[in-house]
Amino acid sequence: MEVLAAILQIPEGFSTGIYKNKKYSITKEIFNNGKSFKIFGKALEDTDFISLNYYITSKNEYLKPCEMPQEKVIHFLKNVQLINRTLKMNTHKKAYIAGGCFWGMEDLFRVRPGIIDTEVGYIGGQNENPTYRNHPGHAEGIEIIYNSEETNFKEILDYFFRIHNPTTIDRQGNDIGSSYRSAIFYQNEEELKAAKEIIALVNNSGKWEGNVATTLEAYSKFWDAEPEHQDYLVKKPDGYTCHFERFSEPFI
Repeated sequence: MEVLAAILQIPEGFSTGIYKNKKYSITKEIFNNGKSFKIFGKALEDTDFISLNYYITSKNEYLKPCEMPQEKVIHFLKNVQLINRTLKMNTHKKAYIAGGCFWGMEDLFRVRPGIIDTEVGYIGGQNENPTYRNHPGHAEGIEIIYNSEETNFKEILDYFFRIHNPTTIDRQGNDIGSSYRSAIFYQNEEELKAAKEIIALVNNSGKWEGNVATTLEAYSKFWDAEPEHQDYLVKKPDGYTCHFERFSEPFI
C-alpha cells in the first residue's frame, strides 16, 4: 500500500518537514511490534495539524485520520519533505499535569509556543488500563511534549495556573470528584522544586481568592485515554469546556 510506504519513510521519534510551504514538527510512535503507527504533525507557525493512526491486521490495513479528511492525510504523507530525520531527543521533554476536564486544558495548551504534541489520559490512580468509565483515583491529565529550546517547565506551569482555578479541591467548574483535581505530576526533584516555586509565586500574587490546592504527586504511569477524547475540541469546536485564560499577564 502506498500509504504504508509513505508512513515508513518517516522515522520513529521526532523529525521536521516542509508541507505546503510550512514547517512541521512530526512525531511518530510505533506500537504492537510494528503493526500500529501514530503520527502527529504540527505546523510550527500556526495551528494547522495532521493526526492519524494506522493499523495492520492479519487481513487488512486501516488508516484512521483523526477527524480530518483522509485525502488531506494521504497528501501530507506523500508530499511532506523531511528536513531533519531525527531531532535531538534531549531538546524534547514531557510534562504531566491535571486540572479538570482534560478536553479544555489540552485545547489551550495545544497551540502554546514550544508545545510539540499533547495527549489526554489518566494518571495517579489505582487500576491499570483505566478507561473513562473506570479510572478510580486517576486524574484526567494531559501529557505535554515540549521543545525545551522554546519553552520550559516553569512556563508550562505558569500557563497552567492561568487557565484553571487551582484553589478548588477535587472540582473544576461543574465537574466534581478526584478525577478533576488540580495536580502536577513531577518526574524528578528539579520539577518538584520548580512546581513549589511557581505555587509560591501564584499564592503571593493575590490573583486568586484562595491559596493553591494543587497536589504535587510523583509521576506514575500515564495511560492514554480513548481515541474519542483525543483532540476533542478540535473535532467538536462547540463541545464542553470550563477552561479559559483567566489572566493574560504571567506570574513569572
